[in-house]
Amino acid sequence: DALDAYRRRLGDDAAEAYPGERDDIGEGGPVRGRPDDLYEADVRSTVGAIYLNRNEARRAADHLSAAARLYRSAIDAGDVAADDPAIGDALLNLALAHYYLGEYDESAEAYGEAAERYGRSAGGGGTGTIRSRLRGKGAVG
Repeated sequence: DALDAYRRRLGDDAAEAYPGERDDIGEGGPVRGRPDDLYEADVRSTVGAIYLNRNEARRAADHLSAAARLYRSAIDAGDVAADDPAIGDALLNLALAHYYLGEYDESAEAYGEAAERYGRSAGGGGTGTIRSRLRGKGAVG
């Protein structure tokens, strides 16, 4: 599994380079947190998006659910901002995966949380942000 290979490769190097924390200057600004949890959330979100693009919705949903759980834990611990766009992206992809699987209640729940996250990061423009992201995926016209 790609995640296991990633963990093996990361190994002790991460502990030496980032003793207990990591800095990530990205779209959402600086992020401080435990490397394993945040990196795993990012990797699982990316792997889930790849599976989604390959029409493997079940595998996508598994990885994206794990990513969402890890992101929520990081938010609760104060390690990442609740409006980080990466969280909204993972939740939107999770909503799409559930939709493709016919799991409409789960899809609506993930979609609602994505709208809330995007709304925080876009000054209340959550559904507009989602529409533009869905257009980019070819899901809406």
